[in-house]
Amino acid sequence: MRKYAAIIMAAGEGKRMNSPIPKTAHKVLGKPMINWVIEAASNSGAQEIVTVIGFKGQELKDMLGDGLCRFAWQHEMKGTGHATMMAMPEVPADVTDVIVLCGDNPLITSKTLSKMMATHEQDGNGVTVLTAEVPDATGLGRIVRNSDGTFKEIREHKDATPEILEIREINASVYCFDRKALDAALPRINNNNAQGEYYLPDALTIIAQDGGRIGIFMSDDYTETLGINTPEQLATAESIMSKR
Repeated sequence: MRKYAAIIMAAGEGKRMNSPIPKTAHKVLGKPMINWVIEAASNSGAQEIVTVIGFKGQELKDMLGDGLCRFAWQHEMKGTGHATMMAMPEVPADVTDVIVLCGDNPLITSKTLSKMMATHEQDGNGVTVLTAEVPDATGLGRIVRNSDGTFKEIREHKDATPEILEIREINASVYCFDRKALDAALPRINNNNAQGEYYLPDALTIIAQDGGRIGIFMSDDYTETLGINTPEQLATAESIMSKR
């Protein structure tokens, strides 16, 4: 029997929001955006929720209260891989699969997550990554596929060739991992990059090297993958949500 846990990234400062409150506490249709993410994860079948907190983490923890989720602290902002490392001790031992989500992505739906999880199971993937084809991929990580359509790599915008910059299929930063594959990959992620951070997408490369299958699940609605970093993007998300 499969048992899912969800790790939700909510440790960042969110400087571009120009607000004193934690980014993921900003409201969409009257509800903090992180609550929308927790709800989507829970309704998709994740039985355990771990929220990674950092900047003004106690404020976020107090807002969410007891019983909704577990909490893991990321005291140093060392990247998404590091945040996942901080969260894993809070994931119960009987969990077989782990979904990783962004706390600033309130438009994600349980329907899409459920479909992604079903594909993950049916295909026996070591990890499944959520993607979307967007009108403007500027600044976003591109999904590079092999000639047969299978996953090849995620290439960040700043590292992309002109040819790769033409790709409009982007990494939505939502992953579904086989727990054993993730446990084996996390200790081997390094921070040998310009930012000195541990990047979770590097786990995909490691899982592939270990012989694990990397699956791709493309959302049929790219708006579900929109993150919120600015007040303008918050207003856009509210407009999209109100039309659902």
